[in-house]
Amino acid sequence: MSVLLSVLPESERDQLIPLLADGPAVYEKLTRKRPHRSLVWRHATRGVRGVRLKTVSVGRTLMTTARWIVEHWEAVDAARHSPKGKRKGASR
Repeated sequence: MSVLLSVLPESERDQLIPLLADGPAVYEKLTRKRPHRSLVWRHATRGVRGVRLKTVSVGRTLMTTARWIVEHWEAVDAARHSPKGKRKGASR
């Protein structure tokens, strides 16, 4: 279990939540910083370093879980530290 998930009660870790309505609030519970909902949307639709946030569609609403959010962060971090994660021309 991730250290980040330990701040949430067990019942909230795998509960489906609406991505745009409650996603930023879950980010805030885990990190103490609330992102704009467009960032959460971008993580789910475009991804970061080729890694997309896992979601399921319930009707017209995208849903995710706190566990999937943490797994997404861990996968992005792994991609960031892998040689394949480096982009061409990125010398910053």
